[in-house]
Amino acid sequence: MSEFLQSCFGGTYPHYALIAFAVILYRLTSDLRTRSESLLLFLFLAFYIGTIAQIVIADHTLYVSRRYLIPFAPLLFGYTAIGVLRFKDRIRCPALFGLLTVLVVLTLLWDATGPIVKEYYTSKRIALNASNRDIAEFIRADFKGAKTRGELPVWWYEPRSPARPVLKDAPFQLSYMVGGTYWNAFFPDDPVDYLLVPAGEGADAAPVPDGFVQVFETDLYRVFRSVDPGGTVLDVSAGGGEAPE
Repeated sequence: MSEFLQSCFGGTYPHYALIAFAVILYRLTSDLRTRSESLLLFLFLAFYIGTIAQIVIADHTLYVSRRYLIPFAPLLFGYTAIGVLRFKDRIRCPALFGLLTVLVVLTLLWDATGPIVKEYYTSKRIALNASNRDIAEFIRADFKGAKTRGELPVWWYEPRSPARPVLKDAPFQLSYMVGGTYWNAFFPDDPVDYLLVPAGEGADAAPVPDGFVQVFETDLYRVFRSVDPGGTVLDVSAGGGEAPE
């Protein structure tokens, strides 16, 4: 529930919305709102709550990604501008307002670029990127099968690629690095060419389905290749096809 509520609130883009909510509350309690403002708030709530309701009803779970909600957030940002202008009018020192503006801009820039920076400069991501490069280089040299499975039926809910090799339990970017695709639980009958299991776990703790042999290893993953040139079809109904998380 807490994660769901955080996503809902995060979808308002709190960097701007916190100021907007404060201004909205002030204008509501001071009876300063206009009919146009009321319409604007109604549109925001209708779109915002309606989107959340559709996802909850359709997926039967309390989960919503904030990326679905952020497109509605700019409806609030006019109130943010009102709050900033009122704050500016109350500050008698222009230099102080200028300094605060620079700090806010730097904060927004960090918020925008931080997730990308972390992808390349945190120790965890550096290790994962190195592991992906090593595994991708190995698979590109090791895979001798056909590069495509031919035309596949189109399914309405999930994208589907005929590219091979098919990787299971691998980082998504690794599938693209080898020119293949990832195994999708929505298509359990699809064959698996390579299976990845977290490294450092014993055979009892990390059982590997029949039909695979270990061919490579990095600090993060053990790589298993299907002994069938056409790829092994996992029996997920029996629970034998699920590698550990």
